[in-house]
Order: sequence, then C-alpha cells, then structure tokens
Amino acid sequence: MAVRDVAVGQDGTVIISTESGSVWTRVKRAKVKMQGGMGKEFKFARVGSLTRIVAVRANSAGAYAAIRNDVELQDVEIEKESLGRDLIRAIPLGEVVEKLDGGEEMSSDESDSNGSIEDVPKENGSRQRLWTELFSDLPPPSDSCDVALVTRDGHRLSVHKAMLACRSPTLREFLKHPTSTMFKVNTGEEILEIQVDTDIVATAQFIHYVYTDTLLDLPEEPETVIQKPEREEIVRQLRTLASKFQLKHLADLLSSSWNFALTPFQKSLQKDLQTLQTMSSTLAPTDAILCLSDREVRCHSFVLAVRCPFFEAMLDNAGLGGGWLASRRREAFAEGTSEFRIQLKHLSYNIMSLVLEHIYSDAGVELFDHIQKVTVDEFLEFVIEVMAVANELLLDRLKDICQSILSRFGNPLKKCGLTLVTLRNVATILEEADTYAAEQLKDSCLDYCAINAEALLENRYFCVISAS
Repeated sequence: MAVRDVAVGQDGTVIISTESGSVWTRVKRAKVKMQGGMGKEFKFARVGSLTRIVAVRANSAGAYAAIRNDVELQDVEIEKESLGRDLIRAIPLGEVVEKLDGGEEMSSDESDSNGSIEDVPKENGSRQRLWTELFSDLPPPSDSCDVALVTRDGHRLSVHKAMLACRSPTLREFLKHPTSTMFKVNTGEEILEIQVDTDIVATAQFIHYVYTDTLLDLPEEPETVIQKPEREEIVRQLRTLASKFQLKHLADLLSSSWNFALTPFQKSLQKDLQTLQTMSSTLAPTDAILCLSDREVRCHSFVLAVRCPFFEAMLDNAGLGGGWLASRRREAFAEGTSEFRIQLKHLSYNIMSLVLEHIYSDAGVELFDHIQKVTVDEFLEFVIEVMAVANELLLDRLKDICQSILSRFGNPLKKCGLTLVTLRNVATILEEADTYAAEQLKDSCLDYCAINAEALLENRYFCVISAS
C-alpha cells in the first residue's frame, strides 16, 4: 500500500491517503495482536465511501479532511445559432437565399432565354439585371405575411409586420400614429403595402438584413470585374432604407460608398426578437395562442413554425398539419378572431416561458442565468424538466444547452464553481438522459460511472435506477 499523503491529529491519530485514492486511519485494536514477541496495539482501517483522494489534512481541534480529485465530465457540443437562417425561411425570399447558400446556379429559364449566365452581355448593368432576375419571380407568400414592400418598379416583396416592428423604431412609431407621413402606405385585403423608393435588389438586401442581421452575398458574373456604379447605387439605396427605418447597425455595415460588409460588428437581431413577445398586438399582431396548464400565451405562428420542428409539422399548410390548421382557423374566424389555439395543457408557463425565449431569440446557456432555486436539487430538477420539453418539441439546440448545464459546463456554473453531477445523483441524471435521448450527457455520465464504479457500487448509488 503506497502512501501518497499523511496527517497527524491532536490526539496522535494518523490518517493517510494512498496512491490508489483510498483513505486509512490508525485505530486501536480490540485485542492486542502479538507478532515477533511484540504486541501490535494499533491497526489501519479504511474509511468507507472515499475514493480518488489526493491529500488528507488534520487540525488541532481533532477534525480531518480528505481532498478528492473529482472527474470532469466530457464537454457537450452545442449546435450553432440558427436564428437568422430559420427566420428567412418564413418568407418567399428564403427560397432564393437557400438556392444561393447551396451554391446552385440559376437555370436557363431563370436567366436569359437564349443562354446561360455566361451568355449575359458584359456591358454595364448586366450584373444588376442578373441580380434582379433572382428576386423578381418569388413563390407566393404564406398566410402569415401581412406586409408587402412595394419597390419603385412595382415588385412586391412580402414580409411580416411583427419583424419590421421589432426591428424598426420609426415603423413602430408610425403604427402607433397611422396618420403620420413617415411612410407611404396602402391598406387592402388585410395586407399593408409600404412604398419604398428603391429597386428590388436593394429592397431584398434590406429584408435579408431585417430577418438575419446580415447582408446577402450576391453571386458575381463569371470572369467579370465588379461594376462599381452598380454597387454604389445599391449601397446608396440601402443607406436610404437604413435611415428611413432607423436601422443603425445596417448603416454601420455600409462602410464605403460602393462596398459593404456582410456581417455586422454588433448584432441586434436576438435583442430585438426578445422584445417581440411583449409588444402590443397593434404593433406585432399574434395569430396563435398556446394554452398551457396555468395561463395562455400569445405567439407568432411564423416564428414557431420556422424555429421548432414540432410546430412546423403542425402548422405546415401543405403537410400533415394542413387540415388541422385549416380547421382551427375556421373555428377562430367563427368566433370573430384570427387567433387559433394550440392545446399544451401538460406544460406549465414556468417551463414554457424559457422554451419560448429560446425559440424567439435562440438564447444559449445564458437562458439559465436568471434562474434562482433554493437548492441544487431543485435547479437540477428544473433543468431536466426543460430538457424534457425540448425533447418533446424536437428542439435539439435547447436540449444540447440543457445537457451542457447538467454536465456543469454552462456559464452560470463556471462562475460559482458549482458541480451538478456527483456520486449521489449521477445515476439519476444518467436515467433521465437515457429517457430523453440526451446522448452526449448519457455518454458523459457513463464515463463518470466507469471511473467511479468502486464508490458507486460500495454506496449502492445504482439502486435508484429502475429495472426498465
């Protein structure tokens, strides 16, 4: 038995730790053992439930301490943020963005009928015509689009009033006082038309920024040098829109008179989306009501559909949920309202409010910064409940965040040095991870159990796991 550390108490009691991590103390024998003509009055007895001990200490009051080198769980990889990529899918422009992001080339019928993109003449303005063709033939908008931006050449680009309202201070002010002359609008068939004195390319770039916080990386013609006058005109029009809608961060992107950065130095999309839930229905009209166990919460169906696969399947008009949605909408219209209800009576607002905050703003581990519980066990139970709802609603990123918190790699836990997974609760967390298909957390707990198998078996901590 190789000794690693030793300490002596006030009464002469010796406590040692071994290289294997166990702890032993010198105790008096009940009966003196004779060996070699001499009596051995003391022996070393192992202290139970202590493993992976690296040092021992004793003080003058007769107290002892053992310092344990605990196992750090494997880090949990969290999916990247996808708020902008998700939101842009809610409007027809999203189809063009998906095509550009996928590196797809325009088909022959999308370019000149006499040839491909390479056949477009190389004179000034050819690039502008190429870009215009990208946005001029968009698919029809969904029922949730309630605003159309009308360009100077008559093109209509459909968007959501809620998105414009949460992003633009001037539009919020206009919606509060519709008699204002800040915007030229036409109202007809429940669609608000806003006249913008820009062409379709600049307007599409503006919409892309509103929904994603970035500008669209437009394709360039093969083997041509960028036409400076064309870019200057796009930048000038974007500056006009940024000023009109008071989008300071968009103006900051337009660093020169003919060029622009694609990604802002300071993003504002998440912050603006956080305010969307609390806006009045006049500014950001809602069309869905989540009926929870203790209250009803008004939401925007287009946000739910693009951010949550569960709601996407439910609200997809062309998919399996189409019949359900049409039926609920008819019921709502019969009651004189445009808001339909989604029954989630098994969920409480205490949990769902956190889930909705993630859906709307794509918040990460900072979701749990403001959560205060009396004990660690209460906090642990709360995080597991959130993980259960994330698993039910197919929110993989939120489930990753919960796994990260449970494996003590979340920011709140780093600040206070709190360890959630211990010998006493690792079996419980392992069972919950298996129940809710939290594979990363499950693997981490299994590694923890393998390293601490001796202590877990000795203390019968595995007994809490159900036979099933």
